[in-house]
Amino acid sequence: MYPIALSAAVFTVSMFATELGAFKTNEEISRPSHLPKNLPLEWGPFEQEAYNNGRLSYNSDSSLCVIQGNRKLSSQHAKQVQQYNEYFDKWNSDSAQLLREKNPTWYMKKFKK
Repeated sequence: MYPIALSAAVFTVSMFATELGAFKTNEEISRPSHLPKNLPLEWGPFEQEAYNNGRLSYNSDSSLCVIQGNRKLSSQHAKQVQQYNEYFDKWNSDSAQLLREKNPTWYMKKFKK
């Protein structure tokens, strides 16, 4: 019982100490001076790593900041993302919005069967 309680206590203390900044990382986190001050609003380790890896970009007038993900998608996950994007486009199309205005429960017919 004591080893379990001790390991839980050590885990809890280390987790909160890391979140509160008691442990310093080797990498210094500082926003480069040439970047806009408002985008991204908060500059932390995620933004610093994205900047260092070249995944942080801005549009032409610096009103939008985009951070590309660093995770590689499996072919199955990429297919699911593509299907979701197609579904989202169909759901928000003009014809689908008109159908929902005419009959708000049209999409529920499938689930009643």
